[in-house]
Amino acid sequence: MPSLVAVTVNWRRPDLTERCVSSLRNGSVVPDRIIVVDNGSGDGSVERIRSSCPGVSLLALQENTGFTGGYNAGMREALAGGAGLVFIINNDAEVEPDTMKLLVDAAAADSDAGFFGPAQRLPDGSSAGPFMQFRWLDGRVSVRDGAGVGGRSGWESFLSGCAVLVRGDALEQVGLLDDRYFLYGEDVEWSFRARRKGVGLRSVNGAVVRHELFASSGRESPVFLYYNTRNRFLLARYAPPALRVGVYHANVMARMTGKARRLAARGNREGAEALIAGMAAGLFLRKFGGERVAAPRWLARAVLGGAR
Repeated sequence: MPSLVAVTVNWRRPDLTERCVSSLRNGSVVPDRIIVVDNGSGDGSVERIRSSCPGVSLLALQENTGFTGGYNAGMREALAGGAGLVFIINNDAEVEPDTMKLLVDAAAADSDAGFFGPAQRLPDGSSAGPFMQFRWLDGRVSVRDGAGVGGRSGWESFLSGCAVLVRGDALEQVGLLDDRYFLYGEDVEWSFRARRKGVGLRSVNGAVVRHELFASSGRESPVFLYYNTRNRFLLARYAPPALRVGVYHANVMARMTGKARRLAARGNREGAEALIAGMAAGLFLRKFGGERVAAPRWLARAVLGGAR
């Protein structure tokens, strides 16, 4: 079997990281190496993980480089060490005992695919993925299983970045995560890029991870709202030609404007302004990466009305 390396990223949640590592070590197939990247936590996480998870390869970054930067650092380390299979997993997820075996067996049996995804079991008992779907009309995401390349008309499927096994040769062919995304939407882009480079994406029956979901940032937090909104515009380069110029952007703007108004009406003005700032960064300012910009006054007034 090719060398199997697991990569997870910690940011100020060593408790979750410990549980994730424990699940990896207690499966029927155990990774040859587990790499934990600490994303500049600065809160004692490094010392705690070093003590509680002996034997892991711990990479301590000096600053928060986002989901993309953290996992890219870990994947580079894995490839440099000769990994033939790289498994990335969110630190708020845990693998079921047979998941790694099922994923590794699937990679051995299917030479046409390079990315292999498990399903997710969410805290409410529901399931998501492995394939999720992205609607090109307005950038909406559905956790409904897209069944590979197919799915509903006008939607394109992608493998959730919560947990995915990638063959080393496929990783070299497709490349690492796009650092412009920093956080959210990078898994959508990775799947789209892989598919357009001729690398297959596969779901693996029976492979499951338990995913806490939004443990590091809430769904209505300013962090989520900013990056998730901004990166919708970065994905436009993959849109069908009929939508790429104007229509896709206009529809995303209309949907996000409505969302910002609903957030403000519920009293989440900070979240509404973060979303508006994300719209400005993605469509007008073209500011990507980790740096955040403030919501322009004129746009906040146009969306929310009144003075800021």
